[in-house]
Amino acid sequence: MRKYRQRVSLFCVLGVVFAAVIGCGDSATSGDRDAAPSTVAGIAQSDNLGSIPGQILTETDLSADVLNRAPRVGTCVALYGTGNSTRVVGEDCSGQTANYKVIQVVSKPSKCVRDVDKLAFDGDPGTNQTWALCLDVNWQDGKCFDLAGTHPQSVACSAANAFKATNVITGSASQNLCVGESTGGFPHASRNFVVCVRGAAK
Repeated sequence: MRKYRQRVSLFCVLGVVFAAVIGCGDSATSGDRDAAPSTVAGIAQSDNLGSIPGQILTETDLSADVLNRAPRVGTCVALYGTGNSTRVVGEDCSGQTANYKVIQVVSKPSKCVRDVDKLAFDGDPGTNQTWALCLDVNWQDGKCFDLAGTHPQSVACSAANAFKATNVITGSASQNLCVGESTGGFPHASRNFVVCVRGAAK
């Protein structure tokens, strides 16, 4: 497994998304959420968290040479630390420490699709080549994360601050469609899907 060490600061957007999930996101009442339609034209529900249609983007402004040195889209990484001390380490997506999935690799963070969960500026010290990693939380079936820190931390699903993905809705980014055991969701408006989650206490 290739390992990557980040060279400069992270650009974090997770706080905004996490706040929406922990606070249940939209203004709909619980009754409105329970009444959301299960079947709407163009909208689909899936339990396959590892393969979300439209999540991975291959569009890039980088050369093939730079892309060959960067983490591949669709692979997973673990991020540790903050600022200039942050490390980016390649991991198997099924591993406990893999907290992000690489969904796009571009020249700078502003080139990432707008609705990613995390932005990281990375590079190869040997060649001074740099790239931006556009990252989503690596939700997997049966895997739970504590979202309170700088990066998601894999925890037991019985932990007080644990969140578990229950399913994904495609064709819409509305959290109103996260019903049943879900307590909220991560909306991705640009790619038009939402990852529904529940807290461990439910």
